[in-house]
Amino acid sequence: MIVDKTSSDAYLKTVEEMKKTKIESYWDLLSVLKEHPDWLEELRKLILTEELLALPKKFDEFVKRYESFIEHEFKPLKATVEKQGNDVGSLKEDNFERKVKEKAPSYFGKLILKCRLIDSMELANSIDDAILNKKATLTDDERDDALKIDVVVTGFLRHNKEKKVFLAAEVSIVVYKTDVERAARRTKIIEKCLGIPGIPVVIGDEYTDGARKAAEELQVIMI
Repeated sequence: MIVDKTSSDAYLKTVEEMKKTKIESYWDLLSVLKEHPDWLEELRKLILTEELLALPKKFDEFVKRYESFIEHEFKPLKATVEKQGNDVGSLKEDNFERKVKEKAPSYFGKLILKCRLIDSMELANSIDDAILNKKATLTDDERDDALKIDVVVTGFLRHNKEKKVFLAAEVSIVVYKTDVERAARRTKIIEKCLGIPGIPVVIGDEYTDGARKAAEELQVIMI
């Protein structure tokens, strides 16, 4: 084993200085440590256990492992859970819309009699026929917008059984102001093509305050 004589001599010199230093009070100790900051490390070794001395290093290692976990495990897991949540939400919306279509007479029966569902293909043909026969003038954006309506039915008004109308409905578990605005806008476009009066409708389990206010302003029926 090779010992660095210079380091050994310096250490022995330090030890001798420590022995000669007179410390009678706490303030003496502070003063000495300020004059000899290198002595502080020796004092730590006497006061602190090896476990306590190793804590800073262990804490740094813990922080690095934690940051690695957040970046490579937690964030990907969070993204996966959020995607699954969105997928479940979309599935619920699709199932709700399908339920409304299957039970259309039940949902719209308070407004019309002889309720008949117009599927997306029939609606597209009716709109295109109106455009081709020049019964209606629509932009491409208006046509695309109208075809995105969730549900369209026709029937005769309960309070005026001779008047045939269609109902255009936006369906959502939670109805927002934008749903109400879409129903009103799309109903006006479809009305140009079908040649009968249209009534905008929104169907949901819950309605936001904004949706209720918009429905009143735009005369959209909430079911």
